[in-house]
Amino acid sequence: MPVSVSVGGGAVEAVEHVEHVEVRRGEYHDSVTLMLAGRAVAGVAGVGRVLVAMATELNVALLAELGYAALPDAGPGDLVVAFTCEGDGGDAEGSDSADATESAALAALADSLTPQPGGSITAPGHPHQGRPDQPAPRTTATALGRTSAPITLISTPGLASVAEAMESLEYGASPIIFSDNIPIHHEVRLKEEARRRGLLVMGPDCGTVVLHGTGLAFATIVRPGPISLVAASGTGAQQLMALLDAAGTGIHHCLGVGGRDLTEQVAGRSTLAALTALADDPATELITVVSKPPHPTIAAKIQAHAATLGKPVHFAFVGPNHPTLTESAEHILTALGHQAPQPWPQWAPTATTAAVATTEPMPPSAPMIRGLFSGGTLRAEAEVVLTRAGGQMIDNQRSGGRGAGESRGLQTPPDAADERLGTAAHAHAAAQTARADVHAPENTPRPADEAPATAAATHTDLHDPELSAPESPDAADERLGTAPHAHATAATAAAFAFDLTDFGDDAYTRGRPHPMIDNTLRSRGVAEAAADERVGVVLLDVVLGRGAHADPGAEIAAAIGAARGVRAGLAVVVSLCGAAGDPQGLGRQAGVLAGAGAWVFLSNAEAAGAAARLALGGVAVGGGAFGVR
Repeated sequence: MPVSVSVGGGAVEAVEHVEHVEVRRGEYHDSVTLMLAGRAVAGVAGVGRVLVAMATELNVALLAELGYAALPDAGPGDLVVAFTCEGDGGDAEGSDSADATESAALAALADSLTPQPGGSITAPGHPHQGRPDQPAPRTTATALGRTSAPITLISTPGLASVAEAMESLEYGASPIIFSDNIPIHHEVRLKEEARRRGLLVMGPDCGTVVLHGTGLAFATIVRPGPISLVAASGTGAQQLMALLDAAGTGIHHCLGVGGRDLTEQVAGRSTLAALTALADDPATELITVVSKPPHPTIAAKIQAHAATLGKPVHFAFVGPNHPTLTESAEHILTALGHQAPQPWPQWAPTATTAAVATTEPMPPSAPMIRGLFSGGTLRAEAEVVLTRAGGQMIDNQRSGGRGAGESRGLQTPPDAADERLGTAAHAHAAAQTARADVHAPENTPRPADEAPATAAATHTDLHDPELSAPESPDAADERLGTAPHAHATAATAAAFAFDLTDFGDDAYTRGRPHPMIDNTLRSRGVAEAAADERVGVVLLDVVLGRGAHADPGAEIAAAIGAARGVRAGLAVVVSLCGAAGDPQGLGRQAGVLAGAGAWVFLSNAEAAGAAARLALGGVAVGGGAFGVR
């Protein structure tokens, strides 16, 4: 069918079907602006296959996946706009209709990309304060010249943010650097300058900060409390905050320091400064440092400094030989004299979908878990839990892992994967048979704001911090509460395989919104999992709070519903990280996801454990931590 292709905005031919592909050289917009622009274009009737993004490697690959031709010479500094328009027929009237749709789409795009008039950024009492004719500042220096604010929030392309952060430090303001893709030597330089000036660099790639209970960037809305966090992990901090809020307590500060702060190169510069600042804060009774495992030398340095502060400091390091974030939350609560909810909030699928999710046997060819995460620490914690449960990781994305734009599909042929993992069909079938006596108690969803302080159920500890290697199948069965003889025919084999991807990794966020804002890639991943017969369980996280998608549950639920329409036996488990105060509504989000057929957990570790149970041929949850008895 003839199409209309435009480059630089000029249409070549207009017919009943218009394919508009446009490259705008040197035009940059931030990822959130582009997401909103894409939604505006997609909202025009008759428009489809929309992509409005910077021409990064990943986005060019997505363009090809959408069926568009390759773009010669387009680079990360160029804007690509692609969409299709349908007319009402093959005649001249249909051609006019397609042209009108294209014009409407371009008008919507122009409106969404036009800068809106900004208000003045001034401090109360400042000479410029309250002047409506005062234009919004266009530089960090101008903004700081109008206010005595001690904090700046920076979200610009990676290298540009270095200059803005340095300018912030020169004006005496501590920068929160939301931007990622900053070379590590620039991070060290900024943090050394901050140390010299007595300031704090929060970031780079700092997604979560809470100051005096007010969240900046991505932040779940929790009740105030006596705990302050130093976070080298945004989603790790948000998970802790969500769990503590469910237990009836909260936080005062959360100082994000960037995911690389505890590496050997950065040497904990911001963590040390943040600990010192919190030690002087009278509202902070207990400090918690949350991170993936730091470099051993840096860990010792941080712990030695913490011992001099005169306040208790808890270390929540997510990785092998360390407690899960759920266990860390329980340790913190115990230290403060609080009791953790038992069980932590969890929601079963609704009645119309629960039977499939709980009783349909896992096909022998599908003992695999596909993990689609927006949070790197939540992905890392899931890896630990799944490994402890007897799983083996394949085709995994580690630090950046799979190249941007590379297929999400597994690269290992099914038979080769079975042979390598020892998951031959007869072994998995035997495990299913042995688990026939495993059953779930009644599945009663709990409203988000009704997490009890105590309950009669006994917490089953599936996350022993002493474990440093995958345990034996029998040991996994015993801790998982499943039949101890289930792995009799596969005692030396991996119980199941798993494949986890962090879509918040830099490789996936260059030129497109973070997956906490844009669910496109993960929704596509759910569809791909449904089409891959080796995958029996999909494990996702959904993160709520200010800055996150306004209704992520609805989009993810739509993807889950479509996937289960393709394959009804596909099990879905969701780690829902949020609090009752979040604008998206924790209970409402849980209800939408459960209504699509997903098991939903507030605890990420418990979600991973439930996914393991389902992959082992058992059932997911009920009373207690995982409810299998």
